[in-house]
Amino acid sequence: NIMVGWGEDPQNFYSNFGIGNWFSGQPDESIWVGYNNGSNTIFYEAGGHSKYNDNNWHHAVATIGPNNHRIYVDGSQVTTVFQNGADTDSVTNIFRESSTVKVFVGARPYQGGSGFFNGNIPQVRIYDRILTATEVSQNFNATKSKYGL
Repeated sequence: NIMVGWGEDPQNFYSNFGIGNWFSGQPDESIWVGYNNGSNTIFYEAGGHSKYNDNNWHHAVATIGPNNHRIYVDGSQVTTVFQNGADTDSVTNIFRESSTVKVFVGARPYQGGSGFFNGNIPQVRIYDRILTATEVSQNFNATKSKYGL
């Protein structure tokens, strides 16, 4: 249930942005981020949700950075819980810029690809900075009509 995965293959430095209970502490459809840069940071949408498998498009965004680990769904920030790590975690090694870094849409690069997403992913955007809550909301509002929302 990986929406986007990135990292070194076959090394153990990889990160995932996904949905479901693979990494999160919730046995449901919570949105989560997990990265292994030596600290195994995992944070996920608190409270648990089973509302995303509703045949509707949903807009999911993660921001990653010291004091800026956030998850947004449909333009609004959701409450998150850290299963491992903390909001102050450094992400110095998370993108590990090297010739072996791979980015997968709908899977993780670990072991050549696994955790395949079961559904459609119409858009992926990766920024070189952390978006503000206002920017996330603006992006959602700018694209939602394209998907019937």
